[in-house]
Parts: sequence; structure tokens; C-alpha cells
Amino acid sequence: MDVMTQRKIPAVLMRGGTSKGLFFRADALPQNAQLCNQLLLRAMGSPDPYGKQIDGVGGGTSSTSKIVIVGKSEQTDCDVDYLFGHVAIGDALIDYSGNCGNLTAAVGAFAIEEKLLPATEGVTTVRIWQANIDRKIIAHVPVRNGQVVVEDDFNFDGVAFPGAEIKLEFLDPAGGSSGKLFPTGNKTDTLDIPDLGKFKVTLIDAGNPTVFLKAKDLDLTGLELQDEINSQPRLLHKLEQIRAHAAVAMGLAETPEQASKERPATPKISFVAKPADYLSAAGKAIHKADYDLSARIVSMGRLHHAYTGTGAIALVVAASVTGTVVSQTLGKALPAERSLNFGQPSGITSMAAEVSGKGNDWQVAKVVMSRSARRLMEGNVLVPQAPAAAPVIKPEMEAEPAVWDETTSDAECAAALASEPAFNGDDKKSRNKRRRKSQKKSDAAAGRADTATPGTEVSTAPLQPDEQIQPEPNSADAPRRRRRRPNKGNGNTVQPGVAEPATTSATPAEMPVELDGNRGDDKQSASRRRRRRKPKATNGNVAD
Repeated sequence: MDVMTQRKIPAVLMRGGTSKGLFFRADALPQNAQLCNQLLLRAMGSPDPYGKQIDGVGGGTSSTSKIVIVGKSEQTDCDVDYLFGHVAIGDALIDYSGNCGNLTAAVGAFAIEEKLLPATEGVTTVRIWQANIDRKIIAHVPVRNGQVVVEDDFNFDGVAFPGAEIKLEFLDPAGGSSGKLFPTGNKTDTLDIPDLGKFKVTLIDAGNPTVFLKAKDLDLTGLELQDEINSQPRLLHKLEQIRAHAAVAMGLAETPEQASKERPATPKISFVAKPADYLSAAGKAIHKADYDLSARIVSMGRLHHAYTGTGAIALVVAASVTGTVVSQTLGKALPAERSLNFGQPSGITSMAAEVSGKGNDWQVAKVVMSRSARRLMEGNVLVPQAPAAAPVIKPEMEAEPAVWDETTSDAECAAALASEPAFNGDDKKSRNKRRRKSQKKSDAAAGRADTATPGTEVSTAPLQPDEQIQPEPNSADAPRRRRRRPNKGNGNTVQPGVAEPATTSATPAEMPVELDGNRGDDKQSASRRRRRRKPKATNGNVAD
């Protein structure tokens, strides 16, 4: 029965803004995209028909089922490349069609901590290339004593604890997915959806493609919290139908079915309303006088517990352009010098944008937001996989044990020596010269040649690092004798050949192992060796 093992992949769990994701260095993941996606899905625990991602590190929600891949940038004016993946919970799908603005805050911190760029005391500027939408982002990360600052007094509704403020500048965020700020060329459009009716919408591509419509057109107040929306499957289905048809109108999908199946992450869909008093998800009283606009956004089929970062980019840009659903709800376009304060389920968020233009021709220089981020856990994420089968080594010829054989003739010995292949780079001439020299010394000392049994071959495969050769007793003044034997210490085969004479002055225990070690030449020792090693023979054949 196969035993499952687990593959270790270096990873860091990080929070960025109101999202949480698993961060990877690009050089820690396979280059094969299909294999990479399989590993990432399994690491997060998707697909999970129970919707909880229990067998993975995903949190079972849109804001916690995310992955980020960061590496050295291939752009000349950026420090790192950043790829975001929104991992579906119930399906085997990772949507790479858009960015995550909240996790962008963690990218700069991750890059510094992974030493992908040097830290600058005070504030380190990290130039990020957002690979999903081909846009540049500047992160200003606070640094103290060479370390990223994580604790400070910056509070953000939707995050329980204060942290250090990271300022983000999203440069030229318009048209990252569709190529235009308004993909249809209009600031408002009417979607006619079968069985649902007509809806007035603004289709905008800034940060991420987003669909805006008025809450009252959905029979909602715009003040709803998560449970009020997510407990209504018919309403969620209705919102998905509007979103999918909007994706087709924006040129992001060929059919609504394709939009639902292949790109559930974008476009987002958001509904807006005039401000009113409400209680946040944390029970905090939010007063209508404290904010300009109420907004809710749906991400991956569920109402977001706060408001997505890229959705907020689209929201503030739409608020700054006259004639959109958002600015109409405001009553007028947001003045250029003002930030937009909008109410969301967790509280109030503030955003600023540099937008200019008129008619249908508008440009977005940049959008600025502040978030906090920190490293939560680091180490390895474990992914189950079947163990690789051990390689089967099939020797070309099974070697017989090397023995002493006094029945072997001198002619047979010479033929065996001549037939052995060269190894370790030796040429045949020098090899034979050493053999003749060694054979003459052996003949003079013992009166016979000491050779291997004819036809026996010894493996020339290199030893593995953990394999060792057991030393034989050595004598410095003994003549060299050729011998072949299997290694009795661990079963590995000794490489053939004649070793050079030892030149070290080390003691026998310290001397390096020689593959053809020296042996004593006194008559008593030679006789003892022959009695110990010589096997019985019958009719000239080696006994088994």
C-alpha cells in the first residue's frame, strides 16, 4: 500500500488591510503552471464542497482564500513583480483576472522581509509591478532599525488591532483589464437581463473592473451587513446574473456562463446608496453626517465583510466623474481636492484620487489609500502527494564474488587484464604499464600472479555520498597486488583499478582508503591468506 507523503513549500501567511493570503516567493514554486495551480489549490484546501477549506490554510471566505506570488521584477523601473490569485472555495479554480488592493499593502512588507530589496531607514519605497493588470504601484513601508514596522497607532475599520500605516499609490489604474476606463464608452449603460429586467449601471475599469448600480434598484437600502445578503440565495443569484451580463458588455467574457465559470473574481459588483445611520459589523454606531456615500460590494459570490481595495479604487474614481451611477447618488461629482468617505459594513473608509477630464474622456493619474499589514506565520505549507517510486537499478551484468583461484593460467590472467576497460580517464597504454609493473613485483614476491576470476566484472558506478569503503590492513613496504572483492562493509561494489602508492605519513588508522591496498609478504601471512580466502575447487571450477 502506498504511503502518502507531503511536499514542503516555503510560504508566509500575511494580512494586508482586511484580507489575508498565503504569500510565496516566485522561485519557490514550480515553473509549470498546471502543477503550480494544483499545489496552490491543495495548499488552500480547495475545492471544498463544504465551503470551509478545512483541509488547507484557506479560511473559507472570499477575503481569506487568496494567494500572492512575489519575485524580483523583470521591469527596469520596479523592484518586485506581484501576481495575485483569488482561490475559489468550492471549485478547482484560481482566478488571476484582477488585483487585490488590500493584500498589495503586504507585498511591500513581504519584499523587504524576504530581502528582495534593501531596507531604507524611516520609509522604504517599494516599486511594485502588478502583473495581473500590468500597472505600477508604489508602497511606502515604515522601517525602523532595518525591520518593517508592524505596531503603531493606525486604525482601519475592519481590522481589530491598530498597526503601522502603509501608504499605497496606484499609478494610472484605469483600463488594466479592458484597456479603457469605461469599456463600453459610456458612463452609464442599461443592462436588459432575461427574467430579471433592466438595470441602469456604470461599468468602469479602475483598479479592477466593477459594476455599480443603485441599491434601490435591487430593493435594498445599501446599509445591509453580510448575513442579510449572504442568507438570500435568490438575491445572490440575481447579483451574479447582473455581474455576468456586465462582464460580457465590458468585453471580459463571451457569454454570461463563461463569466460565472471562468472569472468569478472580476468584475466585482457593488451597490450604493445615500448615507444613513447604521450599526457596523462590530456594533459601532455610524452616523450619516460622518460619511458621503454608503457602499457594499460582492466578491466571489458573497458580500464582502468590509470593502475590497480595488473596488474602493473604482468607487472613488466613479465618484469623481460626472454622470456615473456613483456621482449621481452623491448628488454631484466629488471635488478634486476632496477624499471620499464612504460607509461599508465594517465602518468608514477614506480614499483620494487624481482624476481629470470631461465628457467621456477621463484620465486617472493615481489613487491613494492607506492600509496596515503584517506577517502572521512563516515556514512551509504542506501539500499531500504520492511518494516518488524508488529508482530500480538493474546492473548490466551481475558480478560474481571475487576469489583467489590458483588454477587460473598466466595466459588467462593476461587475457583478463587486457580485456578490462579503462576508467577514471586512464588511457590504455598507461594502464597496462602500471599493471605490468605491479605484476612483476607480485611475481617476484610470491612467485605467481594474483588476479580476478576470468569473466568477473566489477561495477564502475560512483559511490553515493553516504556510502563508505571499509579499509583493509596496509603495510607500507609490501608489494602491490591486484585484487577485486565486494565491499563487505555495506554491500557497495569497489571500483576497479590500481591505486597510486601512498605518500602520506599518517598512521594506518588515519591513512586514506586505497582501492588496491598493500598486503604483507612474509611466507606465514601469505599462507594464512590463502587458507582463509581460497575456495574449494573441482575440475578447475570455482565451488559455489
